Order: sequence, then structure tokens, then C-alpha cells
Amino acid sequence: MRDKAEKRKLQKLEKFLEAKEFPSGEKYCSELIREIEENPSPAGPYAAEVYAANSQIELTKGNYEDSFLALLKSIGYGLDIEKYEQLINNVSSKITNLNDNFIQCIKNLIQIDKDTPQILSMLINHFYTEWTPYQKYRSEEYKFWCEKAFKKFGLRDQLIMEELGKCYIVSEEDSAEVYEICKALGTQYTDLLYRASIFCISNDCYDIAEKILLSIVSTQKTKYLLKPPKMDYHFPAYVALGDICCFIKKGSSMKEGIEFYQGALKINKNCASLYNRLGDIYRKMEGQKNIEAAKDFYHKALEIDSHNTKAHYWLGNIFMSTKEYEKALNHFSTIANEKPDFPDIDIRIVEASEELAEKDFREGNMEKSQAICKGLLEIDENNIKAQMLLKEMEAVNPGPPRQDISADNETGLKKYKRKYARINTDLPANLKVLAQTDRDLMPEKIPSIVSNLSVAGAVVQVPIHKKGNLLLGTLAELEIHLPGNTAPLIACGPIIRFIPSLTGIFESMSFAIHFQEISPADKEKLTEHVDLNIESL
Repeated sequence: MRDKAEKRKLQKLEKFLEAKEFPSGEKYCSELIREIEENPSPAGPYAAEVYAANSQIELTKGNYEDSFLALLKSIGYGLDIEKYEQLINNVSSKITNLNDNFIQCIKNLIQIDKDTPQILSMLINHFYTEWTPYQKYRSEEYKFWCEKAFKKFGLRDQLIMEELGKCYIVSEEDSAEVYEICKALGTQYTDLLYRASIFCISNDCYDIAEKILLSIVSTQKTKYLLKPPKMDYHFPAYVALGDICCFIKKGSSMKEGIEFYQGALKINKNCASLYNRLGDIYRKMEGQKNIEAAKDFYHKALEIDSHNTKAHYWLGNIFMSTKEYEKALNHFSTIANEKPDFPDIDIRIVEASEELAEKDFREGNMEKSQAICKGLLEIDENNIKAQMLLKEMEAVNPGPPRQDISADNETGLKKYKRKYARINTDLPANLKVLAQTDRDLMPEKIPSIVSNLSVAGAVVQVPIHKKGNLLLGTLAELEIHLPGNTAPLIACGPIIRFIPSLTGIFESMSFAIHFQEISPADKEKLTEHVDLNIESL
């Protein structure tokens, strides 16, 4: 009986509205609203229709706030959104500002899941209008409403997507939602797209990352949301695409990767690391032509940055393979002068010196070969190669060696002899990064590998995803697990330099640490371990 009575009332009200008899309709609608308010449990659909009619009547009278409030009540009772979509749009378009009462009503609707895209957009659009954009997009509450709106209506509402995208950009957040939003927003938001590609790369979703990066490089004009960008996102997009093609996909993608790197060079010709990447690619391909191309790229890197360690290192290796040992030694020596903790650089210098000494000996340059051999023996008196060459020289030309060797023929190897003995055996360790105030920057202890170990310091290798907490000069505490010792050795000191990677995309990074704090007992253990391993080599 109740349903039939309510249906008759709604039909009567609808007739007033269809005939545009708004005064009579308003009077009758007010009576129905009074009945609803007096009824402790009115029927939801019935109440929703009555308040929707009330909203429509107030809209025709120009009472936009009363119309909006009636609409919110109607939505709360379960208004048929599709049926009244035009009314929702008309009323919402008339509200230029949300007062506290409206905001609270909208929040209540969201909490009981009775919201609409239009109403959510209004809340997002009018939220904290007195705040600066930075304050608003840093607000966790604002981000909460935006995320809630996106999960329910985001792909159907451009404003919701844009506002949540701005929240992610300001907070520099990387997540799956970032990628979903950037897909929907399109290529004009290049900084958001680029951040999404980095998220995908970090999660090994290279195919998705490649699609995002291609959408970036295909655009000629970029639009930024809040402030001018710190970089031209086209350049790192080209580089990342080159890295994916050359170091992830490889094979037939190498040529395509080179084209992406060349696209990056058109934007920035003064990027040494880009020339190093191209050098790496050509170095790994067969043929003398490719080797020469690799040398050219590494030399271009040195023209931009004469101290570029990676370029020096690979040029040294290339010259070793082509038996140009003096050139190789020059490049290795440059690294040793500037970065003496570079992994195995002493070994490479010794190898290049041994080969150069033998080459000079075979070519008849006895004095130069003899000087190199003496330098090698000053570093390691047990160097077998140097001892054998000197004996061969004595057999060929017996008698005291000449003493008037010019300074130009000296290799200067003696200057690489270290104050403290050093070993290259890898050891397991745990790393903890501290601030200058001893406040933890990286509270957990992360597994690491220690090499080039001495009493003075070491080279530490850690996972690349921990790079954000590693800064030059930051204090680091290292637990080194020496063989045969139950308790780890503890050493503390600053990060003094980073060791550049020798590949384009990599999973770990290395840095050098100088030991400033180490107990006498641990120092003695470390000294014994280093001496023991040197004697066993």
C-alpha cells in the first residue's frame, strides 16, 4: 500500500513540473519533504525522487545553493545517477564555491559510497582554494580524496586524473597508479609519463616502459603541470630507450638503440656518459671497424670530460687488445692518479707494464724495458715477468746496466706503491648509512660486498635501489665478515668517491669508504688478514 501511495504522490508532483506549475509544485513538494523528515525511515528511492524535484524547482527559481543542497540529499537517498545526470550537471555548474556545509555533505556521501563523478570533481576543484598549489598537492587529505575519486570514476573524469597526477608529481611518488593516470592523461604531461616509465623499469616491465618512453620522444612540445621542468624529458627518454634496446633486449635491437642514442645527441652533444654508452655498444660488436668507432666515442667522452674514468678504462682495455701497451698504460695511470681506489686498477697497470716491458725488449729498447722492470720490482719484488726479462737482458748484454736512463723513459710506477697493503678478495659485509649527527639514514643493514680492502679503507658494492641514501661525505658503518672470525669487524668512515658503472643499466653500484673509526683490536685483525692474503698470493 505504501509503494502505491508514494507512486501516486510522485506522479502528481511530476505533473506539476511537466506543466511548469512551479508554485503549486513547490507547495506540494514542501508537504512531501515535511512528511519525509517526520518519517524515521522513509523509502530511499521515493525520498530521492522528491528531493530531486525540489532541486529542480529551486534551480528554476535561481536558488542555486538550495538546489545543490537538495541534490546532495537526493544523492544520499540513492538517486538514479543516469536518469538525473543532466540535472546533476546543471546544478553543479551553477555552484562557484563550496561552503563548509557543502564540503561536509559531500564527504559524508563519499564515505557511504553515494557520490557521483560530478560531485567528487566539485570537491576536488573547490578544496582549500586559499592554499597555494604546492600546499594543496602536498596535502595527504587532498590526495586521499583524489585517489578515492580516481579508483571509482577516474578514467571518466579528466579533472580527477589531472589533480591526482599533480599530487603524484609534487610528492614524487612512483606507483602503478602513476602509470594508469599517465596513460589516461596522454602525452602532454611528459614529466608524469617519464616518472611512470622509471617505475616500470624498476619493476622489470620493460615493454610497458618502452611504450611510455616512445610516447615521450614522439611529442614535439611538452606541457608541465606546476613549474618549469628541471630537465628536457626527451633527452633521458631517448637514453632510456637506447639502454633498453642495447642492454636489455640486445640482439636485433642494437641498431634501433643506437638510433635512440643519436636522437639524444641531437638534444645534448655535451654528454660524456652518452658517448660512453655508444662506445660500449661498438666495443662489444665484432670487427676492427667497430673497435675504431668505439675508440672514437670514448675519445669524444674525454674531450667533454678529460677525467672520465670509464672512458679511460675502456680505452686502456682496447689498446691492450691491439697491443698498444704504452697508450693503455697512460690511460690506466690517469685513473690511478685520480682514483686510486678504482677496482683492480693496480693490476691493470702491472699487466700493461709487463706487456710493454716485453714488447720493448723484443724490439731492442733494452734501457726502456729495464726501467719498466725495475719499477715493477719496486712494487712487487716477486714479479716473475720482470725477473725473467731482466735475466734475458743480462744474457743478451752482460755487464752493469747503464745509469744514464733519461727521465722520459721512466714509467713512474713507483708512485703507485701504496702506503697500506691492499687485497682484492671479495668479502661479505653489512652496510649502515649514518648522517653527520648519527641519525640513521638507512636504519636497516643491507648486504654488501667489500673489495680492495686495506687498513685505510675499502670499495663497497651495494644494490642500486639503495643509491638514494648514499651521498658524498655521508658516514657509513661497515660490518666486515672476515673468514674464521665469529664477530664481524666494525669500521666507520665517510664515502669519499663513487665508482662509475661499466654498463648502461646495472643492478649494483660501488663507492669507496675511508676508515676513520676502527678499534685497535679490529685494526689488528684486519692487518693480519691483509698480510696473510698477500703472502698467500
